[in-house]
Amino acid sequence: MFRLVRSAAAGFVLALVAGPLCRGLDPERKPWHYGMTQWQDSEGLPRNTVHAVAQTLDGYIWLGTEGGLARFNGREFVVFSRTTHPAMPNNGVVTLAAGPDGELWIGTRSGLVRYHNGRLQRVETGLWPAESAIRQIQCDAAGQIWVAAGRGVARRKDGRWAYVYSEDSGLKPSAVRSLSVRGGEVWVGSTTGVDLFHGQRRIPLPGGIPPDTVRAVLRDSTGRVWIGTENRGLYVIEAGRTRRIGPREGFAPISVRVMAEDRDGNVWIGTVGGGLCRYSQGRFDWLTTRQGLGSDHIRALFEDREGNLWIGTEAGGVTRLRNGRVSTMTTLDGFGSDFIRAVYEGRGGRLYAGTEGAGLYEYRGGRFSLVGALGMPSAFVTSILEDRAGNLWVGTEGDGAFRIGPSGRQRYSSASGIPENSAWGLQEDKAGVVWIATSNGLIRVEGGRASFLRAPQGLRENSLRGIHAAGDGSLWIAFRSWGLQRLRNGKFEDIALPREASHATVNAFHEDASRRIWMASNAGLLLWERGVARLIGPDHGLPSEYLCSVVEDAAGRLWMSGVRGIFAAPKVELLRAARGESKSVSGVTLTAADGMRSSECSGDAQPCGIVAKTGELWFSTLRGLVRVPPGEPGPNVHPPPVVIERVEVNGRPADSTRRVTSPPGNRLLAVEFAALTFRAPEKVRYRYKLEGVDRDWVLADESAQARYHNLPPGKRRFLVMAANEDGVWSERPSEVTIDVTPYFFQRGWFYALCALAAVLIAYAAHWARTRSLRREFAAVLKERARIAREIHDTLLQGFAGAALQLNAVLRRLHKDPERAGQELEQVLEQIDGCLMEARSEIVELRASDGRPEPFETRLRRVLDAAGPNLEVRCTVEGSLSGLGPEAEKNLIRIAQEAVANASRHARARSVQVDVHFRRDAVLLAAADDGAGMSGSAEAAGHFGIAGMRERAKLLGGRFQLTSAPAQGTRIEVEIPLRGRR
Repeated sequence: MFRLVRSAAAGFVLALVAGPLCRGLDPERKPWHYGMTQWQDSEGLPRNTVHAVAQTLDGYIWLGTEGGLARFNGREFVVFSRTTHPAMPNNGVVTLAAGPDGELWIGTRSGLVRYHNGRLQRVETGLWPAESAIRQIQCDAAGQIWVAAGRGVARRKDGRWAYVYSEDSGLKPSAVRSLSVRGGEVWVGSTTGVDLFHGQRRIPLPGGIPPDTVRAVLRDSTGRVWIGTENRGLYVIEAGRTRRIGPREGFAPISVRVMAEDRDGNVWIGTVGGGLCRYSQGRFDWLTTRQGLGSDHIRALFEDREGNLWIGTEAGGVTRLRNGRVSTMTTLDGFGSDFIRAVYEGRGGRLYAGTEGAGLYEYRGGRFSLVGALGMPSAFVTSILEDRAGNLWVGTEGDGAFRIGPSGRQRYSSASGIPENSAWGLQEDKAGVVWIATSNGLIRVEGGRASFLRAPQGLRENSLRGIHAAGDGSLWIAFRSWGLQRLRNGKFEDIALPREASHATVNAFHEDASRRIWMASNAGLLLWERGVARLIGPDHGLPSEYLCSVVEDAAGRLWMSGVRGIFAAPKVELLRAARGESKSVSGVTLTAADGMRSSECSGDAQPCGIVAKTGELWFSTLRGLVRVPPGEPGPNVHPPPVVIERVEVNGRPADSTRRVTSPPGNRLLAVEFAALTFRAPEKVRYRYKLEGVDRDWVLADESAQARYHNLPPGKRRFLVMAANEDGVWSERPSEVTIDVTPYFFQRGWFYALCALAAVLIAYAAHWARTRSLRREFAAVLKERARIAREIHDTLLQGFAGAALQLNAVLRRLHKDPERAGQELEQVLEQIDGCLMEARSEIVELRASDGRPEPFETRLRRVLDAAGPNLEVRCTVEGSLSGLGPEAEKNLIRIAQEAVANASRHARARSVQVDVHFRRDAVLLAAADDGAGMSGSAEAAGHFGIAGMRERAKLLGGRFQLTSAPAQGTRIEVEIPLRGRR
């Protein structure tokens, strides 16, 4: 099944794309059958007089107008004028030529201008004054630029300008009016006729060319030379002879302004006042304002790369002619009204069309003619049928039904006993019975006799919409309000519709070879298969839910006309969608962009869509009868070039569309783009992607713009592609580099610096923590040392002195008990003092807030208890200032330790302690008359001298010990007072 669907879909696509490549305007069509679109100043054209049209290599269409130069992308115009571009010397642009390097050469009334790489630049050739009028520019096959200006015709070759033809060549400088360069031949039209040059040689021309102003010269692909004069019409030089094209050939003696040949060899002739003429296959056909042209004064003709013909007019803007997929027959083709209601093909291949109020028409010899036998030239035709006997049946609104045939003419209306004069449907069943659906029941005509079926006979209601005679002999009946019935074997049966379309009104029927019934309704496409009705609607890809007709072509496609155009899709895909096997249908929608005069088809008649025996499809619309050729004319196979036209950053346009640098803090980036295809620009689709931001391609809306908010910093590519109306995508995307500049704190070096700072901070934190731990550990060690010193200098010294006194007491206890008791009391007092000192230290450790005793008092008290049986003399000189409690205590401990050492170890009898306070330091000196010492007194287990040294060092002071055997010991400590105040 999948292979079948895929094959059918592929066949459908091939049918759509089949046809000649690069096809121009189909010569088989009348000029007014081409798709015609006009642009004037109301659409953005600077002025409605267009002198020149050109297309540059990038795909833009350029228009030279009286109001300046206009660039067109299919949607909008960008105008270059003196006001916005000072390089434009004059707004009157009279001639244009696209160069080989993508540049555009612009000829104005006051000088030559070159547009290249987005810039306009005045061109000074040195051959004529810069303000001279430029009369014609052409680019030859070798890329050389030819200009008619100044004293003749100049050429730009290898970047240098030089006159090729001038007065020396027989030209009158002010007389040149036209220029044609082709195949080595240069034709120059002037006010006195035409001249032909080959190289520097002037070629004689045959006689017969009048001395008239020649505005246009064209050498076509067959070698004929067409010469358009200002006053005497058109001439042709062929086979060495000159002949005039006159009324006998279909061309009036009218002024010719411009000529062009398209890729299919059609010659187009623009006249002054007569409109546009096409010469093809020996026939002249005209297109004028009567057929919709904006003006009959033609100024410019140009065929673009896609085969579209651009027509510049005087006061009528610019018109584009193109091959639409369809052509539309209107009053220009013989109809009395553009509102077509019904279309039908008889058994002999005759085509009929019924109009709204203008009667019935038959197609003959490329035109529609009124069928006079109907006798109702103003009839509103609603239905058409040709029976097996060759009778033509025509149903009308208000005039009844007519039968016209070999046996004469008969009318079925209220005048002949018919209860209703509006016949909405005509069908002939297998038995040859003709059925007429009316607004007041169903009429059965057999053998010329009519009978009636209405509600009493089983109809659900009397107001009918349409009928269908099925292959099984049954008759399907659609009601004007809603719903269906089937008349089978003389009985009416109700047809159940899907729940989502239960109140749908059926407008048309189609029965395929498998006896499936397809129905166009106001709810979508209905399928009756195996006794079940299913719905296919816009959710499956249909352009609208209101459908007017459904027909099937030989390729297995169903065509549906509706209020939004004509839709075609493979039947196998529609079957899959109806059965729930797929969710969407791939198809093509034909609209006004494809050649319809109106996308809205008409449907209040039967039939309003048919497939002719020739394979053509015909559909009735509100503005003409649409003809779809077999396989239709062929697609646009050109991938559309897509350009990035504008980039805005934070609301301001960027200087370039190749590389854009955005400042930090990008709030809004807007990119505008355009596909330069002109066959159906309204059907162009876009997709874009910003690398690193968009994961997949994003489909653009009709604005052809991409917008991004708050882009992160970085360099990215923006890519955009476009597809033309046939889904042919650009071969490669256009791109622009977007570089969003980061803030300083978004740059790599800042991140590296932050990382380095983080490492340094971590290291600093680690170092600080380690240092803190070390300091804490050092503080602990220091505190331990201090406590050790304090214990040594207080408790140990005190208890050591108490121990000595106790020994003395023990020795005297037997000799002198009374004195021993006194000394024992002194020992107890000393022990109490030691305990008090210990308590004092503990209190200090617990942050005592008591006031200490004066320094001298504390010093004397400590020294008096330091050594028993030792004379201690103490002097304090100077004023105590700025030493601090901690320094006072350490100084007292040093003095205490010196006295204790003299008592315990030096066996001294006296110690002199002197404390002298100066302005910058305090001096402590302790000298005894003991035994002295030699070597180190800091033996293991003896920490007195070491403790004194540490205390001095902690105070930032100097400690000095001087001693010798039998000469006593002197200790000097100097503590600085600077920085302690």
